[in-house]
Amino acid sequence: MADAEMSERETEDPEALVRDPLAGEAFFERSRLMVVAIDKADGGGLKWKAQVAPSGPWGNTWIPIGDGSYVSLAGGATCDGRVALAALPSDGGGLRFIVEATEKARDAKRWDAPVDLDLPPGVTGFSDIAMIRDAGGRIEIFAVDAEAGRIWWIFENPPRVVEKTEEVIPPGQTKPITVHVHVPAPPLTPWSDWQSFGEPVSHISVTSLADDRIALFANGYGAAAGAVYRSQQTKAVATEPSDWAPFVNMDDAASGPAASAPVAALDREGALNLFVIGADGQVIQRRQTPPGSETWGPWIRPGMAAARMTMLAAGIGGTGAVTLIAADAEGTLYANQQINARHQQWSDWGAIATASGLAGIGTDYTADGGLVVFAAGAGIRALNQAVPEATSWEAAFTTLSDSFDNLVVVRDLIPPDPGYR
Repeated sequence: MADAEMSERETEDPEALVRDPLAGEAFFERSRLMVVAIDKADGGGLKWKAQVAPSGPWGNTWIPIGDGSYVSLAGGATCDGRVALAALPSDGGGLRFIVEATEKARDAKRWDAPVDLDLPPGVTGFSDIAMIRDAGGRIEIFAVDAEAGRIWWIFENPPRVVEKTEEVIPPGQTKPITVHVHVPAPPLTPWSDWQSFGEPVSHISVTSLADDRIALFANGYGAAAGAVYRSQQTKAVATEPSDWAPFVNMDDAASGPAASAPVAALDREGALNLFVIGADGQVIQRRQTPPGSETWGPWIRPGMAAARMTMLAAGIGGTGAVTLIAADAEGTLYANQQINARHQQWSDWGAIATASGLAGIGTDYTADGGLVVFAAGAGIRALNQAVPEATSWEAAFTTLSDSFDNLVVVRDLIPPDPGYR
C-alpha cells in the first residue's frame, strides 16, 4: 500500500493515512463499531450491539443473531464492509461462518444463515480462532486444534478465470467477429479444504503487513507455552501451506518466556511491531526492519510501568499512531502512545482507569479516529479517548452489558436498521 512508503513527517497529516482513494473519503468516517458477544445466560446465543451512527452513542438493545449456541468467536469484515463471524458451536459441531446480509438483501433479517465449515479430519474441537481479510479481499480463518495444538487454515477460494466467447463488431465494420476473452467467475466451491501448517501452538493472532499479506503470531504449546512464534505469507494470494514462511522463534534470552499472548500493530512507517509481556511483567517490543521484511530488531522496552502487567492490547488511532493498553492484576489499566515510530519515542505508561473483575481487554477506533478501550469481565465496558490522539481518557466507562464477557469488536459499514437505538 502507498501508506507504507510514507515517512513519519508525511503521516503527520491525518488524511494521508486514512483517505480511501476510491471513495474520496476516509474509511472510518463511514463506519461504526459493533460488539458481538456470546450470552451464556441465554444458552450461548450470539447477540450484537452497535453505535447508532459513526462516532455516535451505543444502542440500548442487544439483538440476537440466529438461534445457535456457541462457545468461541472471532470477527472481521468482508471486502464490501459487512461484518463476518466465525463461531464454534457448543454442541461440538463444525465451525460456523456467519455474515451480515447486504443492505438490499436484508429484508427482515440482518444476517445470512450460518455456513457450516465443518472440522478438519480427526479434530474434535478448537481452542482458539482468528479471522482476517487477505490482500485479495477474501476471508481467511485460522484455528487451533484443542487436543494437539496444530494450526488449521481455511479460506474463501479465489475466483476462477474462464474463457468466454463473444461476438463483437469492430470499429468501422458491419459484420460481427467471434472473440475469446478471459473473465472472472465464482470458484467451483466457495471455501478451501482445511489445511495444517506450522508448529504446535496454544494461541494465535493474525494481522496484516503493509502490503496486505498476513502475518501470524503464536504462543508455544504445552511445556513451551512461553515461546513466541511468527510466520508470514510469502505471496499475496496464498493457497498452500508452502506459501507461508517457516515459523521462527521470536523469544530469546532478552525476553525470557512470554507472559502474555503476542499482539501486533503496523506503525506509521509501515513496519509491523510485536508486543508481549515479558517474564518480568513488563511490556517489550520487537520491530520489523525494514517494513515488510523477514528481519526484526532486538527486544526493546517502550518504557516501564510501575506495576506488573498481566494483559495487553495494541491498537492504532485514525492517524496511525500505535497505542498500547495494559492491565495489572488489580484491574488498573495503563496506556502508552507511540509518538514517533522511526525514532521509537513513546509517551510512557500512565494509569487511565480501573476495571473490577477484569478478564480481557481490547481496543478499536471510532469514526472520528479516537480510540475506545473495551474491558471484558463482570460485563462489557467501553472507555473513550478524550479526543483523537489524546493521552487523556474519559473519566468513566460506558457499560454495554452487565453479563456478557466473550466478545469481538468489529467495524460495520452497513447502515443500522431504521429506528435502532
